[in-house]
Amino acid sequence: MSNTDKTDKGNTTDKSFQRAIRDAKSRLYGEHPIPLEFHQFVDVDIAPTLTPPPRKVEVWRNTLRHCIHNVVTASLVGQCIADARNRNTMPPLRIACWSALTQAGWVRMAVGSQLSKKVTRYIASARLLDRRKLWTLRMLDGDMGNTSTAPDLILLTTGKTHWLTGEPIPPHERGHVSIRERVELTAQRDPEDIRRADPEAVCNGLAYFTEIEDIISTINANNSDHSWKAFRTIEGVNGKPRRVAFQPSVELKQIHSQRLFRAARLYTMSVVGAQSMSEEQRAEMLIDGKPIVEPDFSCLHIRMLYHFIGQDPKGDLYRSELVFPTLHRSKATPQLRKAVRGFLKEATAAVLNTSSRNEALGAVHGMVDACPRAVRNVLFQLENSGPNDLLTRIENVHPDLMERGKFYSDAANQLMQVDGTMMLHMLKRFADAGKPALGVHDSLVVKAEDERFARRVMTDVYVTFFPGHRPVIK
Repeated sequence: MSNTDKTDKGNTTDKSFQRAIRDAKSRLYGEHPIPLEFHQFVDVDIAPTLTPPPRKVEVWRNTLRHCIHNVVTASLVGQCIADARNRNTMPPLRIACWSALTQAGWVRMAVGSQLSKKVTRYIASARLLDRRKLWTLRMLDGDMGNTSTAPDLILLTTGKTHWLTGEPIPPHERGHVSIRERVELTAQRDPEDIRRADPEAVCNGLAYFTEIEDIISTINANNSDHSWKAFRTIEGVNGKPRRVAFQPSVELKQIHSQRLFRAARLYTMSVVGAQSMSEEQRAEMLIDGKPIVEPDFSCLHIRMLYHFIGQDPKGDLYRSELVFPTLHRSKATPQLRKAVRGFLKEATAAVLNTSSRNEALGAVHGMVDACPRAVRNVLFQLENSGPNDLLTRIENVHPDLMERGKFYSDAANQLMQVDGTMMLHMLKRFADAGKPALGVHDSLVVKAEDERFARRVMTDVYVTFFPGHRPVIK
């Protein structure tokens, strides 16, 4: 171990805080466009407190900016930055930056992560977050064409494979595709010249997306008329918890994956987007200085599938008590039952997200590796089961969906497009009423005083899409 690594370990916090960092959700270090104002902040407030290397000072300074940007944006939404301290794969100057920031008290460090148990993890210290009482989005989000700040309100991503051939796309060729170009490419052909698109079809397609742009713009304009504040709990320099306020991004964009309308949902793409926060952190948000609630559709995708086939089953549709009968006959704690139900929800999602049983089986194997030991003990020891048997149990408790070919059919992408369209209609209703609201997949973040209005809107829109069926709203 190098002297630098020894110094870092000497500066780590107590074991309980290191454990909290290890258990927190993490994201990998990445370099994103940073606005000039943030450059100036790092150069003026942070860099002078550190000793630069004798050579490549400008490279070191640029790396320092990215380290600070990574750790601030992650910490504000309750996450850590994971960055392996491997001199064979990580530039030495980046290791030097993390070490200097840790030694100076700008960053707190812990070794290990919730998945790999090996990757070093970093979180912003109270000293760093205290440099700004309220981090403005302009200080954090770049304006150089990255996803979060691209001016487009509707984005089509290439994904990792070609939308027609399925061939892998090299990383440097991935990105966004022009909506206009894809509409022209996929529109109905001109009957007089099949080599080109029918001009009327192209016009109709662009008119549709223009209308969607108008709706999203209306929603974003309405939300921007209201104040949104979120909080991040950190450990202060005196060891006591402190709450740091920041302004989350609520600007929504509609993202299509690989193909138009595939998995099309509304997202806050900013590095400090409200959708990136945990449910617990969102619960503490304030809108116009008032508390919020987050009603959501219960078992939305699995319920939608049943309503598609004309059935309306009751109760918890993940049916944990049937999939894990031994657990539910035991004296297991409510916390363990909740954790197992969450694991079952992920496994059921894999059944809907994949196009073959083998693909789903691989996904479940990964979930088993990553889940808490107590959940694995339930699966393997208490239930005497495993990934393959778990899929069989899920199939057996949903025989009608299995028989109708809804499992292993990549149904989730269609379901996401439907619930994304539903969310667009719900948020438009709020905007028309001048009430702030943010969609988070299948839930709405609204003022507590608007909860009854939210439930009515959610029910009205759902019934419009599924006549004769009502949703269950938690």
